[in-house]
Amino acid sequence: MITYQGFYNFVQQYIDRDTIVGSDASMNYFGSLLLDVPAPGGFIVQSSYSSIGYIAAAATGLCLAKRDDQRVMVFSGDGGFQMTAQCLSTQTRFGLNPIIFVIDNGVYGVEQWLADSSVFHTDKSFYRPCVLHRWNYSKLSEVFGCQGWEVSTYGELDDAVTAALKNASSPSIIQVRVPDKSIPDNANWKTR
Repeated sequence: MITYQGFYNFVQQYIDRDTIVGSDASMNYFGSLLLDVPAPGGFIVQSSYSSIGYIAAAATGLCLAKRDDQRVMVFSGDGGFQMTAQCLSTQTRFGLNPIIFVIDNGVYGVEQWLADSSVFHTDKSFYRPCVLHRWNYSKLSEVFGCQGWEVSTYGELDDAVTAALKNASSPSIIQVRVPDKSIPDNANWKTR
């Protein structure tokens, strides 16, 4: 089983000087802050306006602005991605190749965290408005004509990232299933 923090620990190995990393203003914001991104100017996040769903669509512009030898890798929450999923259409149309990780925990995690973070370390239930209508994000690749994977183990994640890195002609969407109460380590300060 992949955890939120385990995902970020694992994905670090794929980030080098030719990787542009982007993150949504979600629990991914916390997880991505712990990454070592060696490229100067290689970390993009919208922390001041904090608009969830921003980064998948922003990957379009990042792909258009990057050097040919760079690769765009972005991290979105499932709730935010539901707001901007149609960006895959434009990215596919123009042959752009971002790797979009959708961290699928089934909840608006950051909203729950802001409202009552104790839920993540107790038996308390999520606020009802924070529970998402479930999507099969990886299957959106069939709708938009790109590549998609659904993963729930580190072995599957390794296979998906390896395949996505080889896909140079379209977006790659990797749906990463994590438990609903799993959060990045540096978000735990508010939960206790």
